[in-house]
Amino acid sequence: MIAVGSIFFFPFYYTSYDIGFSLIDALNPECDQLIVLLSFVLYFIIFLWFTLSIIQNMQNSFTAPQKFIKNVKHILYASLAITLSFYIYGVVLGRYFEGEFAAPGVYSSNGIPFLVASFFVVLEAILSARYVQSHEDEEAQKFSYSSRIVVLIFTFILDALAVITALTNILTISVTQAGMKITTTVIGYELLTQYQEMGTGFQMLAFLIFASLVTVTLFLILDLTTFFRRSRSYYKIAYIGIVVDYMIIFGLFLFGFFYTMAQKMNMENIISYLQAQGVSVNTATEYKIESSSGSMIYFALATLAIVCLVILRPFSNHLAEEAVDVNVRGIEKMHFLLVTPLLRKKQKRRKIQRKKIL
Repeated sequence: MIAVGSIFFFPFYYTSYDIGFSLIDALNPECDQLIVLLSFVLYFIIFLWFTLSIIQNMQNSFTAPQKFIKNVKHILYASLAITLSFYIYGVVLGRYFEGEFAAPGVYSSNGIPFLVASFFVVLEAILSARYVQSHEDEEAQKFSYSSRIVVLIFTFILDALAVITALTNILTISVTQAGMKITTTVIGYELLTQYQEMGTGFQMLAFLIFASLVTVTLFLILDLTTFFRRSRSYYKIAYIGIVVDYMIIFGLFLFGFFYTMAQKMNMENIISYLQAQGVSVNTATEYKIESSSGSMIYFALATLAIVCLVILRPFSNHLAEEAVDVNVRGIEKMHFLLVTPLLRKKQKRRKIQRKKIL
């Protein structure tokens, strides 16, 4: 409730005069920003629903403790979704729909409620594993605890590589003009903070970097919660998260490689980026683009990590066991649906025959 309620006080909308608006400003009679008023109404309705859900669940704390604990988890996940939607909404609004409006702090301050909600989600998973043991937890004891640690370590490594690749050097552009060579570097973090000044291609890259960072964060939260809960779904979620991390790193590497190979096709975007960096260009300017060694190194490290995963095989045995377990359950279900009715018919016939004999 703290995380969801805090979204009303964090600025999510900035005017061209660098004046920030938060949702709570809608209560000010002098506020004439339509988007602020509509956003306040939307999130206030969501906040009321969220508050009522908490109050209703508090009644279960004495009458139905198991239901109370289960609903707490759902409420925390709801708070995570609400704060994440607020964060994405503010970024998309300030960066991608309102071209004349700049939101310089939206990537940092606007995400604090989401980080607070994430902390409580992970904390609930830790406390739940410590004090509440469910049937799923008992089933999870079959799996090796050491393999879970190995998978978690590799998850952290791939997450870190994906974030570093997205925020550091992506391209290196060398400009030669009047015998003078100037070298500038396309950095992911600068693309996020200087979005409006870039060309279309780099704006698209900035959006993909933003989406990648959000995706990595979500998978990290899911990995931690399923790890502490000792959930059977942990290996599947971790496996998907690692694949997504590798795809992000590989995609950024390909972006640099594409700009290196197709410089003439991307000349307009390159010129707009150079101008945004204060580099004067004209027809006599010579350009040379190099795929940054940074992205190459991170791609190589990510590939090495994937190879180590294949060698150590912390996933394979457990995913195979889950598949066998699913097949066994499917067979048992089919047996129940097909064989059980036949047995019941035979029992009825025997009872009828006994009655006739008697």
